[in-house]
Parts: sequence; C-alpha cells; structure tokens
Amino acid sequence: TMTPPYVKSLPKLPGIYVFKNAKSAIIYVGKAKSLYNRVISYFRKQDDWKVLQLIKEHRTVEFILTKNEIEALLLEAQLI
Repeated sequence: TMTPPYVKSLPKLPGIYVFKNAKSAIIYVGKAKSLYNRVISYFRKQDDWKVLQLIKEHRTVEFILTKNEIEALLLEAQLI
C-alpha cells in the first residue's frame, strides 16, 4: 500500500488521529504516543482485513495534538 504524503508529514507527538471517508464521516478514532509512528503503521504490509478495509475507505487522516499519552486517552474516550 502506498503511504499518502499527508501521513508522512504527521508529527511524532502524542495525540488522537481520525480517519475520515470521502464524505468526511469519521470511520475510525485512535490514540498515539507518536502520531506519525502509529498512523504510518496502518500503511505497512497488512494481513488484517479490518485495517485493509479502513485504508481502502479512508480519504484523510486528521489529528489533534495532546500534551501526553494520558490526555490522548481521555480525548479519544470523549470522541468515541
């Protein structure tokens, strides 16, 4: 799978990431210690059909930076 350019520009900072589809609907919310490392992992060789479907359906990945992992966890819980 090709990694989109916007994924390569994600910061290596804590936060939450939001996968959105072509209609800008949220299809997945996750948290990360490093947004870059976590999101780019979805675009590496995958055997998980759920991840493959997510990658196929998504159009953008948005993010919100947090001060730390705990804050990311709390924000993720709020958004879900």
